[in-house]
This record gives sequence, C-alpha cells and structure tokens, in this order.
Amino acid sequence: MITISSGRGLLLGLVFLISIAAVAAQDFDVEQREIDRNFQTGKQAVFELDITNNGEDDTFRFSTVDVLWNIQSQPLFHYFSGIDIAAGETETVRLLLNPSTPPPPGLYEVKITVRSEETDATQIVPIVVFVRSDAPALRDYLAAVTRIVEIPPEIDPRDANQVKINLENRNPKIIDEMEIILSSNLINGVIKTDLQSLQQKTVVADIELDPLTPPQEDTLVVTLVFENKTLQPIIKEKFEIVAYGGVEPVNVKKRNIFFKLVDETTFVNDGNAPASATIEKKINFLTKLFTSSSTPGSYTITREEGSYLAWDVELDPQEELVHIVSTDYRPVIFVIIVAILAYIAYILLRSPVIVRKEATVVGFRENGISELKVLIHIKNRSNRSFERITVSDRLPHIADVHEDIEVGTLKPTKIHQGNRGTIVTWNIENLDKLEERVLSYRMRSKLSILGGFTLPIASVKFFDSAGRRFRSKSKKYKIRA
Repeated sequence: MITISSGRGLLLGLVFLISIAAVAAQDFDVEQREIDRNFQTGKQAVFELDITNNGEDDTFRFSTVDVLWNIQSQPLFHYFSGIDIAAGETETVRLLLNPSTPPPPGLYEVKITVRSEETDATQIVPIVVFVRSDAPALRDYLAAVTRIVEIPPEIDPRDANQVKINLENRNPKIIDEMEIILSSNLINGVIKTDLQSLQQKTVVADIELDPLTPPQEDTLVVTLVFENKTLQPIIKEKFEIVAYGGVEPVNVKKRNIFFKLVDETTFVNDGNAPASATIEKKINFLTKLFTSSSTPGSYTITREEGSYLAWDVELDPQEELVHIVSTDYRPVIFVIIVAILAYIAYILLRSPVIVRKEATVVGFRENGISELKVLIHIKNRSNRSFERITVSDRLPHIADVHEDIEVGTLKPTKIHQGNRGTIVTWNIENLDKLEERVLSYRMRSKLSILGGFTLPIASVKFFDSAGRRFRSKSKKYKIRA
C-alpha cells in the first residue's frame, strides 16, 4: 500500500545542448558554436560549425544517419552542394535540426557527419538535444525545491520504507486538488492533496512490499495532475530492491548405527534471492574412503588444520535442502567377516591330503629330452589318519616307465598300458596325520623332445576310518629343455 505526495518546479522546455566529440583529423578541424538553446516541439534547433581546412582547397558536406532527424543549412545550397573552403581558411556553416516526427519530451543525441570530398576523411559531431513539451510546466505551479521526490536508493523489502514528495505552492492561487500518481513495477498508488496559497507540504507514502520480492532495479514514476492536466516533466527516481538471506543450517541430526555414522543437516535459504554456500566436513584419508553424501560433486579442501570434504550447493529463495553425509565402515566389517567365513570353509572343505608333482631332466638325446625323473609328493595335512591310499599317475603316449631302474622308495603296484597312455599306480595301506610320502620313477621318451612339454596331473584316492572316500589331484607340470 502506498501514500504519496510530491511536487517540484521542473524546467519544462526544450533546451538545446551541443557537444563536439570530434576526433581530430590532420586535414580539417571542426568547432561547434551554440546559437539557440531553446528547442520546442514544432520548431528547429540552430547551431553553427566552424570548419578549418588544414589541407588543400576542399569542399565539405554534411549528413546524418539518424532517420528520425533532418538537417538543413542557411543558405540552403551549403547542405546540397557543400561548402567550399580554401586551404588554411576557416568558414562557418549554419545548420538547422528538426525531427522527422514530433518526438516525446526528453534527451536526444543526433550525430552529424562532416566529410571532406578531397580526402574522404570524416568527423562525427554529436549533438545533444533536450526537447520540451508544450504541456504545463511544474515551475508554473510549484516552487523549485532541492529534491521533489525522495525514495531510498536501496530498499530491503522486509523493512518499512517511505516515499516523500516535497511540495511548495509558489502562487497565491490555491491548488484545491492535485493528484500524485505513483507507478513502477512494484509500487502503484494515487494520492490526492491540496496546497494553500504559498504553502509548503511534504506528502509521505508508505511502501509495503512482499518480503520475498526478488532483487531488482526499478524506477518510480511520479506524475502530478492538476485541473486534468499532467504537469511536465514527469519525475523519475531509480531504486533497487536489495538481496538478503543465505544458506543457513536449521536442523542437525547425528546418528550412529552399527559402524555407520550419519550426519543429517537441513539447510534453508530464507532470503529473496538464490544463494550459494560450501558445505564442509573435516575428514582424514581413511574416513574419505568410506564417506558418501546425498549431494553429489564433492571435492577436497586442504588447509593447515587439516583436510575437508566440500560440496557446493545453491538454493532458490525459501528452498530447503537435506544434506546427509554417511561414513559407513560396515562394508569393511562385512569383508572381514566374509573372509573369516571363507577361510573357515576352506579349512573345512579342502582336501586333507595334497598331491604335488614335479620332474627333472636326467637324460638327453639328439639335443632333446630323452629321460625324466618324476617325483610325486603326498602329504596328510590334517590331524586324522587315512587308509587304502591309491596314487595314480599317467604318462604321455610318447613315454614309458624305465623299469630297469629302481623307482623311489616304493615301487609301483601296477604299470598299465592303456589307450590314453601308460598309467602308474601305487597302493599305500595308511597315511598317518601330518605324514608325507615321496614317490618317484623314471620315464623315458620314445622320441627326443625339443623345447618342452607338459606332464599330466597325478591323483590320489583315499578313505577315512568311517569309510568315506576322498580324492585329490596335483597340478600339471611343465618341462622345458
């Protein structure tokens, strides 16, 4: 809601100002002289240009690219034919300026181009024009005051603000009813007031704005109307709605749930403009590995006092953000538990007897391998005894067991020639807990083996005291020459 009063003597009229921002040229100089400052709607502005020719004899022409304004000269042929100026001479040309259509009252700039025909050099002369309206002028009714309208240049929409209109009746005539019209994007209102003969008065308008009015620039337009006539000029005062507020925490919750630390903070922007903030949480390297949040895009800030995990957030006015930071050590606990269970399962499910096979080259023929000594290691790694142990090893088709040589500490029980090659078998009555046996034999190749080859796996079958059967195998063994 608004209450307003204002009036002040304003200069109504058309004031003609001409300023030259000409760029000095080597060939000619231009200076402007004011002739008639009064420029009223429907009339012409008059100004003169003194042109000094610093070069050879030349002709100078005048034009403007502003289609809203026309120029002429006195005499007229100076505009159409140009003005001739001898070398080193100075001539004066009088130009007349008038608008193509009557412009509204206000300030205008018209750019006049002066061009040399000989060198085609140009200079731009900017002409500043004030156009005065034919409507009644404030100064005819009100005395001039220091400032007729007062409004704070910066307004906080949460505060109470006022507009002051300073009026002084400079005439004996009583102004029985005057309307003061206030208008802008945010402020609108009409105030009626009167002024006695030679009276001074200040009319105050209270400005009530929505506290959430966003920051913006605005212009308060104050129009004084008396006897159904708008007094000129219309008064304009700029002001700005300032931003306030920011991102602030309003609620903090911390929870500890079975090796999981949860930090939940609610942030609110209670201002009238978007606001940004950086949320920080102090961490160490280990903690960082197990920390996550509901807000993505985290990064690390390092200071003298330590490292921080940071998030940049931006909230609109009155927007709320629930930021959750979780430091969860449970995956590590679960991994440790799984590892322990896996190890226990491995101990329980692994074969109690392990078999390992290896071989060494003991003979060569024609630069190739001809004879190997094969060792089979059998170890009971449990605290139980086993019986009826059968160890089997298979030889490739190209090799045979060398029966003429004693084989290990225990001779094979059986050597069988089959479709898949020679199979060597040992039978052992029992294998005590933690006992280890080594079986060996020699194998001779029918052909020289160049480069190397792979020995098949060896297997062992055995029984416990309850009659349950078990089986274990070795890995393949690669031989290289």
